[in-house]
Amino acid sequence: MTPELDRRAAKMSVVTHVLVIGLLGLAFLSGVAVWWGQTAGLVEDPELLIEVPPQWVRPVMVFHGCLFPFLCGIFGYLVTSHFHPGWKLKANRVSGLLMDSVFLILIFSGVGLYYVGEGREIVIWIHRLSGAATPVFLGLHWFVAYRWTKDI
Repeated sequence: MTPELDRRAAKMSVVTHVLVIGLLGLAFLSGVAVWWGQTAGLVEDPELLIEVPPQWVRPVMVFHGCLFPFLCGIFGYLVTSHFHPGWKLKANRVSGLLMDSVFLILIFSGVGLYYVGEGREIVIWIHRLSGAATPVFLGLHWFVAYRWTKDI
């Protein structure tokens, strides 16, 4: 084993793990809450005589959107401290690219939610589905990384 591989240059610190999992977890949970509130959690508005999202959806949506710059910051940090060294080590490239792709789709669709008028419903579904896929791809990436570290 070379010292470079033994150091596992792409390994994240505990603090980074906590930040990544914490931010992604908050984004996931708030996103699921908004999704539920906008679809299954609708309540009858007595004045309008239609179903509308409950009042709590708006503040949760604002909180969810406020996580955006922090998630972008974490993504930028990971590009330099995790992705680049991992690429050099030729470690978990496929699972890493899948995870990165989902993360980028979330970022771009999140921006699209602010600016897209026509076709907004498509952007919403892209954002929802990529958000739902995030834990799956993150789990896959961790599983592959765990197996890779056992081989070195």
